[in-house]
Amino acid sequence: ELIVKEKLDRELIEKYLFKLIAIDRGHPPNVGAQILTIEIVDVNDCRPRFESPVYNVTIAE
Repeated sequence: ELIVKEKLDRELIEKYLFKLIAIDRGHPPNVGAQILTIEIVDVNDCRPRFESPVYNVTIAE
């Protein structure tokens, strides 16, 4: 389980790389490592904005 404290923004950082290391308590200890890549999916957080709620347009035939 991965828990983030803040919202992730793809426009700032699109990919995170982590090295995960696990060690047991054996004698000698067993060690394993894995690189994790987390790619952030973009969301439409910049919706279009209009100054007026209605626009009227006339188009000639």
